[in-house]
Amino acid sequence: TMEVRKKKPEKMSDGELLQELDRMIASAEAQANPNPAASAILESLHPAMKAAMPETVKKAKKNLRTLKQAKERLAELLKEAGKQ
Repeated sequence: TMEVRKKKPEKMSDGELLQELDRMIASAEAQANPNPAASAILESLHPAMKAAMPETVKKAKKNLRTLKQAKERLAELLKEAGKQ
């Protein structure tokens, strides 16, 4: 039987990783600070959304902290690596 080789996902370069973290941070920021008008519209369309909002915001704020810290750390490490 022929073995199906799983293709390893391409590794991102450090620069791409920083860009991806930036995108994730922007997305988490949008979730952590929902637009009041958009929230009101969502709630009117879907009453259950009102209950879910605080939990979503809390998770997004936690993710945001983690992502920002990861980005800062990666930038530090890249700077240190560049010095060697």
